[in-house]
Amino acid sequence: DKKLEYFATTEAKLTSILSRFILDKQLKFTLPENYFSVFDSLGRSIPEDCQINTTYRSDEHSPVHIRILQCKQDANIGCELTIITSQDEPRNQNFNPITTWKEISLWSKIADIKTENPVDGLFFWNIEQKHIIDENETISLTLGKAESVIVDVLDGTSVIDIILSYDKNIQTIRILSSCPVHSILNNTKYLEQLGLKISLQEYTLVFVSNESEKKILEKTDMESPISDFALLTDKPVHFQISILIQIILYDNEQEIPIHISHRNITIKQLFDMIEMKNDYKYLASYQTKVIFSENTLLSVIKETKFVLAKERHTCLVSIKQAENALIEVNDESMQNQRYLIIDTIDNIYIQNKSIGQDQYLLYNRVIIPSRKMPLSLFLSSETSSIEFNLRYEKLTANVTIMSDEQKNPIEFQCEPMIK
Repeated sequence: DKKLEYFATTEAKLTSILSRFILDKQLKFTLPENYFSVFDSLGRSIPEDCQINTTYRSDEHSPVHIRILQCKQDANIGCELTIITSQDEPRNQNFNPITTWKEISLWSKIADIKTENPVDGLFFWNIEQKHIIDENETISLTLGKAESVIVDVLDGTSVIDIILSYDKNIQTIRILSSCPVHSILNNTKYLEQLGLKISLQEYTLVFVSNESEKKILEKTDMESPISDFALLTDKPVHFQISILIQIILYDNEQEIPIHISHRNITIKQLFDMIEMKNDYKYLASYQTKVIFSENTLLSVIKETKFVLAKERHTCLVSIKQAENALIEVNDESMQNQRYLIIDTIDNIYIQNKSIGQDQYLLYNRVIIPSRKMPLSLFLSSETSSIEFNLRYEKLTANVTIMSDEQKNPIEFQCEPMIK
């Protein structure tokens, strides 16, 4: 952008300034290939035949600022804004796409748009995205790729500033006071500003009236309007995002909810938060059934649902390399891995990335169990450990055993002459 300064009488029309501008810039101005769009300092589109003294300026001593954009006549570079109020007829105005909502608020005052109550400033609520638009945001940014957007115009009595925090990150949010509390968690914009990328089921809100008084919000609380919580404190309403951890007891699938304020804790620290431990010793992944070590950080595993198990609910699995391996590799990570006994062979393959696609787990040196076989079938009352050898070839005989004691058939491979 280049700035040019001109002096003109108050009666001069904009066409005079434009003519001088074209000469000074030596522009080739031939319709319809070239066309000028002119905007004032508020971003409003102004007609070329208007008088200079009718163009907006902040005070009578300030210069008149106009922005000239050159384009094709059929190009639509402006954005049409329509304001509808119950007190006035609809108002239409074209704006430069880089106009901010702060400038639109100022225009509404100048245009004498009637509202129910006189206000110093307006707030703009994005109905689709359900948040108050930042006053420094441009129209083009609000539109994004959409052709149109519906925005509610609000006065200060309808909005409230609240504090939203997660771990050590804190932000102030301006929001409709009538919004239900759960709408905060439904807005990805608020969560992303706090660096959160988790699903709605994984967290809840805590109302912080002060540092010593915190209330975990129940479902009914989340349906209440934010304004209800403003009545409970003389400070700004403060909601803290809490991650909901679900602990499932292995014995009876009873759920124990635990709320944590961040994920920078170890499995040991999470285990210590569980009040009803009794003989329980291990926390396992609900999905993979793998037992986590005490030093594992929650921020690394990204899980929120765990199984709480006793010693007898688990087993140790060790994997030895194939007997005909050309190179001896001592992989300690494949020794004494602890799993839940309800886990399957398939997950051993999944958890041990070093097992090649042409390798198979050989049990007792005679059978290759199917991937869906549960680990409990390899255990007895005398042993809680299982040992496998890696094998590079499949066995030729496929065996299926049906049993009334087993819901699913037992499948494995073996040699044809096995006894």
